[in-house]
Amino acid sequence: MRHFILVILGLLASAPAAAVEISAVPSTTKVLKDGSFVGGTTAIVLAAAKNEYEGFQVVIRATGGGLTGVDVAVSDLDGPDGAVIPASAVDLSLEYYVLLDFASPCDIYGFNTDCASYPDTYLRTPGWYPDALVPFLDPYDEAHPPVAAPFDVPGDDLQTVFADLHVPGDAAAGVYHGTVTVTAAGEPLADLPLTLTVWDFAIPVERKVGTSYGIGLGSCSSYHGGAEGLSGEDKLRIEGNYERELHRHRVDFTTHQGPLSFAVDEAGALLPVDFTAYDAYMAPRMDGSYYPDGAPLARFNVGMFRPGHGMMGLPEAAYSQAAKVMAEHLQEKGWLDAAWLYSSDEPWLPQHWGAFDAIQHDAELLHAETDLWRGHVLVTGPWQETLDAWVDIWCPVTPMYGSTFWPEGSWASKEKYAELLAAGRQLWFYVCNANFPAFMGYDVDAKLGYEPRLVKWGAWREGATGFLYWRVSYWRPEDPWHLLVNLPAFDVLFSRQGDGILIYPGDHDGTTGTGSPEGVHIDGPVVSYRLKQIRDGLEDWELFLLAEELGAGDVVRAQVDTVYRDFGDLLNADFVPSDPPWTLDAGALLAAREQVALKVQHLTHPERYPDPEAPEPGPEVVGPEDPPTAEPMPEEAQDTVTAPETASGAEIIAGADTGTEQTKSGGCTASPHPAPALFLALLLLACGLRRLRLVGGPTLS
Repeated sequence: MRHFILVILGLLASAPAAAVEISAVPSTTKVLKDGSFVGGTTAIVLAAAKNEYEGFQVVIRATGGGLTGVDVAVSDLDGPDGAVIPASAVDLSLEYYVLLDFASPCDIYGFNTDCASYPDTYLRTPGWYPDALVPFLDPYDEAHPPVAAPFDVPGDDLQTVFADLHVPGDAAAGVYHGTVTVTAAGEPLADLPLTLTVWDFAIPVERKVGTSYGIGLGSCSSYHGGAEGLSGEDKLRIEGNYERELHRHRVDFTTHQGPLSFAVDEAGALLPVDFTAYDAYMAPRMDGSYYPDGAPLARFNVGMFRPGHGMMGLPEAAYSQAAKVMAEHLQEKGWLDAAWLYSSDEPWLPQHWGAFDAIQHDAELLHAETDLWRGHVLVTGPWQETLDAWVDIWCPVTPMYGSTFWPEGSWASKEKYAELLAAGRQLWFYVCNANFPAFMGYDVDAKLGYEPRLVKWGAWREGATGFLYWRVSYWRPEDPWHLLVNLPAFDVLFSRQGDGILIYPGDHDGTTGTGSPEGVHIDGPVVSYRLKQIRDGLEDWELFLLAEELGAGDVVRAQVDTVYRDFGDLLNADFVPSDPPWTLDAGALLAAREQVALKVQHLTHPERYPDPEAPEPGPEVVGPEDPPTAEPMPEEAQDTVTAPETASGAEIIAGADTGTEQTKSGGCTASPHPAPALFLALLLLACGLRRLRLVGGPTLS
């Protein structure tokens, strides 16, 4: 027996001890497993406006042995004069890492496929990437049962937790303090101090920025409804969870087509239209009561009138009359200003030959009986003189805006859009499978996490009022959580990791068992890291608009100009890495945001807060205690703090730096044919290009 005990003790002594490094990084940092992550900070320092979300990440890295039963908790945040932001204001999620073996193309030429000569920052490479954010607690169940926590961290590996803090709209301004605690098997590993400065103004609940993000709800039914699919109240509830969760991230469905039909009599005359069911669907969305935050839809595609797509089977005269009746009803309800019409998608593509004529024909009928639809027709594409009289909202993909990517003169210049805006037209943007580096996009395998955020800054800077994305649920039925690229639909050159996917199904397909990972069963979507960045960009956009309303537009432009010059640039021999089109420093982005926020705070309460532009400004006044202004969380590691050994003998190092449905939807074309070379020739011919300094592709979307 004694010998047996000695053997066991010897084995335990020889087992590798678990050294644990725990640190925090900003939400803008994408934590990779390629060895590039060297540690974060020992403290969490945040600043946000009221009614704003502000995220941060906690990284747990185990060296040697692994960890089991790991959990993260956030305390209440204690603020000035007894004010408290409860711990429930922080949502915690486990960042799900997926192994990508195909890198999003970085070279539109299609020849330099390894892009070895390009700056490493822009390269998309195979590897493990975080994206899906699995909630610690089920947000769609009133009992909030656990989903992702506690969790394990394998030896010589790391795991990242995303924390999403919502500042209540009625929070007192000032500085709040709390603690983020990390445990394993119930034993404490580390406490990270959390400091939050709440600025003395609020991001408006009502959105001024229009969003149009497509979704295929039919695929939701297949994953959440088992073999029979969803029906009845379950269908309404689960699809409602998808809609409300996206809305919580300031993103709304493209189309809200409530139940409505148009019919004609035997003579072809339009019959009276019953709007009862339509109004019952739309009213709570337009007054905000359908959504927990109370914010109504900012913009929505009506869905039924689509210039270029025909007349819904109606005779021409009846179609014109129906368009008049619809516009007048929306005007009567007060919804017309929010409505827009999605014309034929990407009419400039060669395979959409004839779309220009079809759009013009249908738009003429649309306006034949009423002028109410003037100002409401959108097209996904750059300005075209052919459609100038019929399109009111131009929505180009970012590489087709100006001449940064294409040869000068291929598409409308920035100056042309300025003329259009001055004449009362509108400008929106979208990104899709043609956002080759260094054009900012939504790629999962982008190394810089804040690309989806910064592209919203660029949209504001160029005068846009809305942003479109073709699909959020373009899931591969074989495995929607791990197959994030659709080679059959887009071919190699235009297949991007995560294109058309910003959320994940929260349950399994009832027939094949694909869908969420084992143990993840929730009645709604699992959102992505990229969607958090998009939301932050939309919040920033609203901040900029608020500053403009207060007369500080020049201040915002000056700050945005420190991090943004253009949506991107072509990575070729002329690219200058030292002079990129947009910042490669997340700290510069956060610093610019803070300066705008401090200006808004000053203009909102000039008697209480100094002007951040004034020479030698005094300390920021945020309450009776007069605390200092919070600085943005730095990117690089700071001091190393070694915690005492735990009872298990694991060494804890906080903040250590080791040194080391598948259909085509709007705004994107899913088609593998014709072949890229042939299609390229057709596209260049269609555009009338006379030189090939830059080469386009078959499905620029």
